[in-house]
Amino acid sequence: EMREFLETHPSDLTNGEWKYGSRDGDIFNAIKNGAGKDMPAFESDLTDERIWQVVIYLRDMSTKK
Repeated sequence: EMREFLETHPSDLTNGEWKYGSRDGDIFNAIKNGAGKDMPAFESDLTDERIWQVVIYLRDMSTKK
């Protein structure tokens, strides 16, 4: 697995539990503004619409487990 080479192991995003909040707005804010030292902000790279698409994708992943 690639995660063994990372300094901080990535979270399991399929379990529906997130460190910085599990509501849709919390996830949106974590993606847009960053969260902690390991999650960079994507505000300048993704539109709000794109970020919402990522939130929907993550929700979909967590319901298929």
